[in-house]
This record gives sequence, structure tokens and C-alpha cells, in this order.
Amino acid sequence: MYSFRFIKRFIGERKKKVLIGLVLCLIVILPTFIYLEKNKNTLIHNKYIYNKYIWALMPVYRSLKNFVNETPNILYLHKMKSDVGIPGYQLIIERADLERLNNNLPSPFVDGAFVGFPELTDKFQKPVPAKFFAGGQEYKVKVSYRGDHSNHWTKEKKSWEINFDKDSLFNGLKAIKLIIPKSREYFAEYLDAYRAKKFGLNPAETSFISLKVNNKNYGVYYQFEDLSKEFLEKNELPVDANLYVTDDDTINLNEQNSASNDVIFWKKQTSDKIFNYDNYSEIDFLLSLQDKKEFSDILPNIINLDNFYNWQVLSILAGSSHQCDRGNWRIYFNNSRGKFEFIPWDVKIRPAIGDKIFDNILVGKILSDPKREYERNQALWNYVREEKNLADDLEVYDQIYEKLKPAFYADWTKTDNNYRFDKQVEGVRQDFINIFNDAKQLFLNDRSDLNVSYRPSKQIISIDLTVDNFSGLILESIVLPFRNLSDYAELYHDSNGDGELTAADTLVARATISKKDQRFLFNDLNQFFFSQRVYQEDTKQSSLIPKKHTLFIKLNNYSDFKSGSLDVDKVEFQFINAVTEKVVQVKR
Repeated sequence: MYSFRFIKRFIGERKKKVLIGLVLCLIVILPTFIYLEKNKNTLIHNKYIYNKYIWALMPVYRSLKNFVNETPNILYLHKMKSDVGIPGYQLIIERADLERLNNNLPSPFVDGAFVGFPELTDKFQKPVPAKFFAGGQEYKVKVSYRGDHSNHWTKEKKSWEINFDKDSLFNGLKAIKLIIPKSREYFAEYLDAYRAKKFGLNPAETSFISLKVNNKNYGVYYQFEDLSKEFLEKNELPVDANLYVTDDDTINLNEQNSASNDVIFWKKQTSDKIFNYDNYSEIDFLLSLQDKKEFSDILPNIINLDNFYNWQVLSILAGSSHQCDRGNWRIYFNNSRGKFEFIPWDVKIRPAIGDKIFDNILVGKILSDPKREYERNQALWNYVREEKNLADDLEVYDQIYEKLKPAFYADWTKTDNNYRFDKQVEGVRQDFINIFNDAKQLFLNDRSDLNVSYRPSKQIISIDLTVDNFSGLILESIVLPFRNLSDYAELYHDSNGDGELTAADTLVARATISKKDQRFLFNDLNQFFFSQRVYQEDTKQSSLIPKKHTLFIKLNNYSDFKSGSLDVDKVEFQFINAVTEKVVQVKR
């Protein structure tokens, strides 16, 4: 009792000094750190952060920052629950080995200056021995941190790679990767994997687990399997085959490098047994074909196009730019079919991007053929035309969120507090909705235009159609509602693009005059016209650009040709959207 009164009196006597001290701290220190935080990616940060006084106060600042970040979690105490019905794993790592892992991480400092974090290349991923416990069993494993970017290994909660002994696999797996869920936008990758299976693709098997390391709870992790022979076997694919992955470390040595340009930017996850050396002839053959004139014609013989289109659609529906020329490709050569197949990997999600598709040189060249773009668009339309597909996706997303959010709330090691976690989950859900609706709208927008003119001296009606849409247009019919026409008229396509009717142009159709109403009818034309997809290496994206197509109608002995009195505004055209098959009124 006496001690309590003494402490109370002691604090009371010093209350003013304590308050003054706190106010001074807030006035001087807090603005300083706010200023440094805003300028953390500039030289201003480097200039001041190494001041010995500021450096000495950094632990206090970090503690204060963590306290502010985690305070909202208190409001979620009644919602926290660790046991949500997902597998629980535990790693036991000797203290010296854990220190070895931590000490081998890349340093953000060069000559005392903060330069950011380099990628976690192989030299920083030296594994250490550990014990792994799951399902009541113990496994001897090798563990290391993983993840190219620093968000995987600079915070308290880190991403892991766990390798099992070949004679003691874990659920048939030789290796698993445990990823911090934030790096996959929490549940975005889960939905991407669900969609991939709907499209008939073979994504890596994914699930959520909880992890303890040396008896400390690190909350929920996103687990996915390694792409290995076990992965191929489980998906009933030939095991002795080449599974190619981009060598991201090599690619990122130079910003000009591209996975589409050279076989040196590739390595293998699995190999065939045909050769007794590491043979890359298949991927080399694919890359070398890109610049061949006959590339598009050969494609059906070397690429499973249905697989490719679905792989592309999956990325479009996630607004994804992650499987690009800078890495993250996974291509499998199915030697039982003799064709390449694409495996979705780390798809993620980004806001809707319209008809601009962040892809890579190979994809851009495949889709530069309008026929291939049209076939891909059909696959995309088949999905977005049905609202039930989006409803199904959102139901899966909501179910996993409702199931796991109590465990996420209980995880104090995650970067986001619980309020920001909920907001990000909600934002990602809205992104999926927006991208789906945006993709659907692409097929409904049309900015194409039509310019029709008559050349009396040559008895030619010139038709300039500029296609500016996502789907392409199909010209079904043309009607010439004029009297005093000759016995027939001919429709030509300006094949060489010179704007003149020459012998090089293609005869599309010939029409005879209708005795019933004295007009020419070009019917059942089924002519496909398109915008052109162009890949731009500077922006690393491809986009559609308007393309002009010219047609000629050659009139034969039209009686009024000298007067030039033909009213071309009366020429009737029937266009339909090439994908949706809805009638399109093209602007004239």
C-alpha cells in the first residue's frame, strides 16, 4: 500500500515534466520520422537516416510504428480464432541454423547507404537442416527463405521453402513453398487457381495452412507445391518430359533481356531421358520460329492452342502482367502430344487494363495474327457472357475469406493490421468484379467507321472500313438499291492495300440484279475484318490499333455513270460483331 502511494506521488510530482517531455518528442521526433518515411526512396532519406542521433532513435520509432499499426487489432479480439480447420505445421530449427539463415539474407546497405533490397538469388538461399511436423509425423527437411522480392523476407513473417528427403515425401511432394498470403493478395491467387481448373489448366496445387516456427505462431500461410515430376505425375502428364521455367535471375541482369529472345534465359524443372545431356532444343525451336513468316500456320502443330487461349484468358481476367518477358513463365513440352502447354504461375491480380494486354513478345506475336486473336476472344467471351461464372467465382472467394478470417485476425505477425486486411480483401474482390465487367464491355464497344465513295469514271464504289474494336467485324451483306444497273456487279478486296482496283486484288463475290426489285444483293459474304494487335517492346505490352480495310464494287456499264449521280449513302451494309454475333451499326 505504501509502495503504491509512493509511486503515485512520484508520478504526480513529475507529471508536468513527463508531459513536457512527451510533447517535445512529438514536436521534434515524430515530424522528423514522418518526413523520412515520405522520402524513404530518395537521397534525402540517406542523408539523414545515418545521423547518429536519428539512428539511435530508430528502435523507438519502429516500436512506435508497430504499436500504431497493431492497435486496431484490439477491436478484433472477440473475432480471433486460430483453429479454423486448416492443417497445422511446425518447424523446429536449431538456433545457430536460424541465425545462419538470417545472416545470409541480402543487405540493404552498400557503403553505408540504403540502396533497397536485391533479389533473393541462389547464394542467399542456402538451406539449413530442420525438423518438420505435420499430421502427427516428423520429417527431416532442408529449409530456406524464398521469394525474389524483399517483402518475403525482411519482416518478421517470412516465406519458406521446405525440401523433403526423396525417400520420405510429404503427401507425395518433394518440396512445398509456404508464402506469406499478402504477397498473393491474400485470396486472389486461390481464386486464380480455382479458375485455372475450370479452364482445364494445371496449376500448382494450393491450400492454406498455419505455421509455427520453434513454437512461435506465425499464422496463416499460402502453400503451393513445386513444379516437379511429382506434379506431372499427379496431373497424369508424362513425367519424363521437359518443364521449362524462366531463369529470372539471369533475365534481370539487364533490363533489355527478354525470355522470348534467347534460350539462355530458361532452365528446367524436369527433364526428359532422350538425351544424356541437358538439351534445350524444344524451347529453342519455339523461340526461333517467332520471326518466321509461316509461324502462325505452324502454331497448331507445336502449341496446344486451346491450352494457350485459356492460359491467356485466365491472365486477362486477373488483369495480370506477371507472366511476362521478365519472368514467371512455366511451359511444359507434352511429348505424348508433341506440343507445348502453358502452366499458370503466380498470376496475381491487377486493376482492369482494357484491350491493352501486358504479355510478352511470344504472346504478342501469336496474337498478331487476327485469327489467333479471334480464337482467344471466343474463349474469353464464352466466360464473361455468363454472369453465373462471376457469381460462382465470388462464392468461392467469399467462402474461403469467411472461413479463414478469424485465423488472419489472430495473426499478429502479418504486415497489415486487421482493418487493412479486410479492406484489401474487399478491394481485391471488387477488382475481380471490375475486370470481369470490363472484359465483357470490350466486346460491346465499337468505334469503327465506314467511308463510301463513288468514282464515276471507273464505275467503282470504294468502301473504306476502319475497324476499331476488340472483336472484329463480319460483313454479311451489301445491298445496292439503285435502278438502271447493269446485269452484274463484282465485289473485290484490296489485297495489296494500294487503294486501287488492280489485277492483284481478290474477287470476293459477284452479284446479279434482282428481277423482283431491280437491285444488287451481295449476300452471305462472311468477310472477317479486324483491328491489329501490336506488341510494343518499350512498354512491354500489346494493344489493338485501328486497321483500315478497303473494298471495291465494280459496276459494269452503269447507265448513269457519267453523271456521277449515284447516292452512295443509300448503299446498305449488314455487319455483325465477329464474336458476339450481334448486329453492329457502323458509323458512316
